[in-house]
Amino acid sequence: MKLVLNTIVIACLSLTMQVNLRQYEFRYNVRPDITNENDQVVFEKAADLLNQYLFSDKIIKSFQIEDEIKKSWEEKTLVFETTQDPAEQKKIYEERFNNEFMVKRMRNTRRVFELRYPLLWDQEGWDQHVNEPDKKIFYKKEKGNNIITQYIEAVLYSPLMNSLILSNEVDLHSSWIPNVGQSKLPKIASPLHTVLHQKFNLPWPMKSREQFLESQSFVLEDDQALFTVVSTIPDGKFLDVDLKASHGSVNMIFRDCISYFKPIGVNRTLLQMIIYFDPQVQFLPKWFMDYFIRSVTGIAVPYMQNSSSDLPEVYFERYREREEFYSQLREEIQVILDKEQEFLEEAKKQGSHQQQQQDKKEDRSGIKDDSL
Repeated sequence: MKLVLNTIVIACLSLTMQVNLRQYEFRYNVRPDITNENDQVVFEKAADLLNQYLFSDKIIKSFQIEDEIKKSWEEKTLVFETTQDPAEQKKIYEERFNNEFMVKRMRNTRRVFELRYPLLWDQEGWDQHVNEPDKKIFYKKEKGNNIITQYIEAVLYSPLMNSLILSNEVDLHSSWIPNVGQSKLPKIASPLHTVLHQKFNLPWPMKSREQFLESQSFVLEDDQALFTVVSTIPDGKFLDVDLKASHGSVNMIFRDCISYFKPIGVNRTLLQMIIYFDPQVQFLPKWFMDYFIRSVTGIAVPYMQNSSSDLPEVYFERYREREEFYSQLREEIQVILDKEQEFLEEAKKQGSHQQQQQDKKEDRSGIKDDSL
């Protein structure tokens, strides 16, 4: 049985390397919820629904609503209920709507999604660093970046919730992430939209490093997978929270980073990541930083695999203590949990069938269980 599971894992990893470059297709029909009786998009209805989707983590639907608003504006068919004055309508759309904070964040999330999602299916042009049955690490120098960008593939021998519990209990990160001195969530906008603050205490003579990261996750229903966009937030006010690094520390940079979690079997989750991470070490040559980052990732990936597959009891205690939060999280990713349940039920059927075949063999040979 173990051999069969390992074969499936290897096949899934190989498949991700061979599929041609592809885009994610937006399939939702959002027009009935944002149009009037003449099938015209109503700006106020569309904008309100877009904001609802942004705060309920239905990001893909928000992408489509913005497309409908933009298309109607360009075709001059966009209806405004609050004013008929063309000058005022232009001000509402071009100045207010386009400059709303959440709209800007949504557009950045979409930019990263459309940039990175196709690269999950085609690693042409990447150099290989690690190529093992359950983990792969590739890298390349992208235009405009100081150091390498990495592509990571790994099989996590655990259900998705293990990884989500591990990542959300941030004050426990110091138990499995080296050099973490402080880790907290200054803002939880929703179960899948958070702001992370971490401080790393590095050996002398290096200064401590800090990072403020926005993490925005959303379910890709067609893929039955969870996609996350992660990027650095500069000092200042963000989601009504004042973010400021400690005096004397250096802010690290994460740019256009993503992760993709997809169930591929019973207690098997495929993790794919694309990461650009600059620790802002100016006195070391770039070639050494590239080597250092590859080396750290090579160590971190198996560490991540082990941590997610063997969660200490304290994480399950937190899971029970934060029942409301994790209940909301499970509701958001239900389509993925359903897929995991399918794998479990299929495994039970196969196990039952194998047992029946074994019983038949024993009956024919006259060998009974109690004689083995």
